[in-house]
Amino acid sequence: MGWSISADEKVVDAVISTFRDPVDKAAERLSGVACGEWERAYPWLIASGMALYFLHQVQQLRLEEFVSAQMVERLRQNLADNSKRTECLMDEFIAINRVFLEHGVRYCNVKGLTLSPGYCPDPALRNQLDFDFLVDQCDLDLCRRVLAEMGYTLTMATEVVWEFKAGSSGPARIADHYKPGPQRSVELHFCTSVAAPHVLLHGEWLGRIEERTWHGYSFPVLSAGDQFLVQALHVFSHLRTPYTRLSWLLEYNRFVFAHQDDRELWNRVRQYAEAKRDAYLAIGLASYLSTCLFGGCAPAQLNSWTLDCLPANVRFWANRYGRRTVLSSLPGTKLYLLLENELTGAEDDWRQIRRRRLLPLHRVPRITCPEPNETLWSRVNRGLFQARFALFRARFHLVEGVRYLIEARRWKRDLALQTQSNHLVAVEQRTVSE
Repeated sequence: MGWSISADEKVVDAVISTFRDPVDKAAERLSGVACGEWERAYPWLIASGMALYFLHQVQQLRLEEFVSAQMVERLRQNLADNSKRTECLMDEFIAINRVFLEHGVRYCNVKGLTLSPGYCPDPALRNQLDFDFLVDQCDLDLCRRVLAEMGYTLTMATEVVWEFKAGSSGPARIADHYKPGPQRSVELHFCTSVAAPHVLLHGEWLGRIEERTWHGYSFPVLSAGDQFLVQALHVFSHLRTPYTRLSWLLEYNRFVFAHQDDRELWNRVRQYAEAKRDAYLAIGLASYLSTCLFGGCAPAQLNSWTLDCLPANVRFWANRYGRRTVLSSLPGTKLYLLLENELTGAEDDWRQIRRRRLLPLHRVPRITCPEPNETLWSRVNRGLFQARFALFRARFHLVEGVRYLIEARRWKRDLALQTQSNHLVAVEQRTVSE
């Protein structure tokens, strides 16, 4: 798959229409997309996570005739490939869980396969690349030994997550995206401080885990309320980066719509959210953007303390840049920095954050790993591939940095006008009431 991925706006609108609009309107939009436009949009469908969800939707609505026959057949083959890959993932998932349980690890599964059926009707429709676990920090060394016995190597470690990989990896090919691959990946999430703002998962959630059964095996998962918080916080964390996958908002929207009347669930969500700073912002933004894109409405019981309480400037950003940010071409846009500015309190802190994000000086992450008994020619090719990626990232930072600086001036001006307009409206309302 290429590094720069985009799609015509007409194609994007047609895809989204199948999830939001009446069938006749969706059919009209789909029929307006030419075969060549579908072909060019194929990489975007994969990168956005929407490819198999889109296929499932057009099949459910019986709209296949309005989509290029070649594209429908291609997506059907993707689904067949991904079903086989999901079976392989399920086998590995069961194996890791069984080993953790046998060794008495205190843990639970998060995201991935646990999102079905609440957020995803079928795991084979998701673009899953790794396994995520929340573990007790005391069991980290035990987990590392257990995973090492299964062939995993620790490849990255931060204060809140350890990443392990097994198997070889090479340059990604779009034709192989959904096929079972040799590389496997595991992330162990943990935290040392519940108050840490950058922590996505809390250790306290291990005290509220539930049991779920797959293929005759029972495994620990997050409670429904905690899982919802994780999804909202996950979307929020990516809204503060250059790229947010559209399928995450679709999954969030589906869960909210399916639990509109579950007052007990939303009461628990509010209770659990009190321990997490930014939870109301995360839920409010995810609800706003998911309903703008896919329709529907979050329950008033949830909106009353989330969406309705969004700061005016944050809501203004969501209204003006939210759709543009989520639907941006891969690798994304730096317009998220306008949101980050509103979320960062101290001006000195913001200057440091902006400087690091506009001109990152850290080393470009490696996108390939050496293979056992690698030949000189393979090593040279891998080095050239990595160098091309480094140049691509440098161009992204340069181009998007300039675009951000131009847009920041416009944003500052329009924000001042918006603030002035809101003030005048407030004055008029007070005058009328008096």
